[in-house]
Amino acid sequence: MDARAAELIERLGLVRRAARRAAAASAGLSAAQLEALGYLAACNRFSDTPAAVAEYLDATRGTTSQSLLALERKGLIARMRDPRDGRVHHLAPTPAGRRVLDRAEGTDEITDALAALGPQREQLEALLDRVLRAAQRRRGGRTFGRCARCRHLSGAPGARRCGLTDEPLSARDTTLLCIEHEERAPAA
Repeated sequence: MDARAAELIERLGLVRRAARRAAAASAGLSAAQLEALGYLAACNRFSDTPAAVAEYLDATRGTTSQSLLALERKGLIARMRDPRDGRVHHLAPTPAGRRVLDRAEGTDEITDALAALGPQREQLEALLDRVLRAAQRRRGGRTFGRCARCRHLSGAPGARRCGLTDEPLSARDTTLLCIEHEERAPAA
């Protein structure tokens, strides 16, 4: 088996993590805190809980809780109680948190290199997405995909719904990460 592709993916991950650690440090954050903040900016309202953050980051709930408390103390995330279930808290980046993320994204060499690929970027993203999903399935983990590619998505554009929760979805909702994501079966 040729492991060159896996080595390249791993090396890209190392380069990106180094850039993210530097960006986190310049914002006075740990890398884990920056990753949690980034996830909260990219997830939907079904996936913005402390438990979902821990699962996405593949971290313990205790470690994640400490990162989230630090972000909250720094004013980078806000915690809101769920109106339907008071035991559940939802988290969202504050405007200050979004500014930190914007600055961090501006230092990402991998993102810049991908943008330079032009139309090939979409092909590469599709292939890497397939590799990621296959690896997640083998580990028994959740895919945390975007609603637009989920088997639960129903309805026509402008009237989308989540078939799992039976809640309406905006066009923006369909572009966000969801903990309940399940891959849509390939078209026959």
